[in-house]
Amino acid sequence: MAGQTRTYEHRGRFRVTMHVPPGSTLDQGEIGRILSASSWEASPSDITDGYEGGRGILLKRSRETRYNGMNLGALQINGIGYKRITANGGHIAHMKKNAPFEPPTSENFIGTMPEGTMTTAHAEGNRRLDSRPAYRAMGAYTNEELSTTVINTMRAQKLQLSRLKTPLVEAYGFFNEQSLSNEGGPFGFVVYSVPFVGRRLGVHYLDLISTVQGVVEKTPQMLGMYYKEAYPFIISFVEGLRELHDHGLVHHQPHLGNVYDVDGVPFLMDWHTSRKLRGMREEDALNKAIDVKCVIESLGKMTAYLFPAEAPPMEPVEINMVLDAYFGNFNREDALQEETIRRASASFKRPAAELEPIDVIAQMILDEARVSA
Repeated sequence: MAGQTRTYEHRGRFRVTMHVPPGSTLDQGEIGRILSASSWEASPSDITDGYEGGRGILLKRSRETRYNGMNLGALQINGIGYKRITANGGHIAHMKKNAPFEPPTSENFIGTMPEGTMTTAHAEGNRRLDSRPAYRAMGAYTNEELSTTVINTMRAQKLQLSRLKTPLVEAYGFFNEQSLSNEGGPFGFVVYSVPFVGRRLGVHYLDLISTVQGVVEKTPQMLGMYYKEAYPFIISFVEGLRELHDHGLVHHQPHLGNVYDVDGVPFLMDWHTSRKLRGMREEDALNKAIDVKCVIESLGKMTAYLFPAEAPPMEPVEINMVLDAYFGNFNREDALQEETIRRASASFKRPAAELEPIDVIAQMILDEARVSA
C-alpha cells in the first residue's frame, strides 16, 4: 500500500471521497478526524484547534512529522467551509474573530469582494497579463482549482528549499453532492501538514499595532518598533523567494498574508498560482519581477494601513531594501540597525515614492543574468 493512493468514502451532512497519496504521513486516527470534519458529520467548529484564512481549519497532529528541516505539528484543511471576509479600499482582508464557520456553498466568493481584489499577474513573452477568476466557490475549491493547487504544491514541496519552506500535501478530496459542483466537476478540499506554531506575517503585525494604537498615541518610536520586528523576517522571505526563482518556479502571490513566520523561517502557502519558468529570458525576468513587486506592494499596503495618515505606501529606502535582499547585496546587521534608528527618530511626514516599475526590476534581473553568464 505504500506506493498506492488510498481512497476513503464517508457520509455525514455531505458525502465525501478523499484520496491519500503515496508518502502521506497521516495515521488512521487523523484520517477519521478529517473525514468527520470534511463531511460535516461533526461541525468543524467543534473539533478545530484554530482557523486559518477564510476557508481553513487547523487540527493538531497526533504526532509531529518532520519535513525539510521543519516540525509540522498541525493539519490544515482548506475547502470544507468558510468564515466571511471583507476587504477595505486598500484591499486588505478582514475577518471577524467570532464569525461562524459555515458549510461550503456554490455562492460565488468573487462576487462578494471589491473589484480589483483576487487579481493575479503573470508574463507571457514580454507582456504582463492580469487575470481575475470569474468564479470561486464559497468555502470550497472548484475541481480545476483543486487540481492546480495540489499539483503546484507538490511540485514546490519536492524542491525542499533551504530558505523557503512549503506545506506538505497529505490528502485531497471531493464532495459528492450536486449542490457542490459545476460543469467542471465536484468541488473539493485539500489537507496539508503545516507548523502549528507560526504567525501569518500580515495578520501578526496588524494585531501588534491594533493592540497598541487604542492605548497610546502613535509615535515615531512605535513605527520604529514595527520595522524592527518586521524587517528582518521580510528580508529572509525575499532571500527565500530568490532561492525559489533560482530553482525555476515563481509564486505570483507572495504577499505578506500568504507567508508564516515560523521562528524566523518563511513558510509560504497558496501555491495554486505558481508557475514553472520556461527558459525564455525576457519572460522569465518579467515573471520574477512580478513576484518581487508583489512583496514590495504588500509591504507598502500593510504599512499604509497601520499608519494611514503618517506613512505613505513606500519609500525608496524600503524598495531598495527588498531589491538588495533579492540581489544578495544586503548587509543585514548594519543596514537594519541604522534603518531602525533612523525610522524611530524620523518625522511621520515623509515623502511618498512611486513603486519600482515592473520593467525596471525585470531589467535588473536581466542585467544580473548577463553579468553572471
